[in-house]
Amino acid sequence: MSETPRTDFVENGPTSRRAMPYLARDLERELARLKADIKVVLTQNAHLADGETCTLAGLKKLVPEWESEFLSNNQAQSSAGLTHKTQ
Repeated sequence: MSETPRTDFVENGPTSRRAMPYLARDLERELARLKADIKVVLTQNAHLADGETCTLAGLKKLVPEWESEFLSNNQAQSSAGLTHKTQ
């Protein structure tokens, strides 16, 4: 006598149709959090993120918009006289 295969784990599991919107939302939130954290690391270590073959090139590729955001923020601060100059 063969048993009927269980299908309830598909209908009620993490990949069920009901769970998919929540899974997608959670993944979007996690991606946004990771990108924000990467931007913080890049900003704190901008002196190492100064070229195409720099120490943080891998992270720069993950968040390509960081460089333009960082440069525009620095220019805005510089125009307002907010940057710290070393001698």
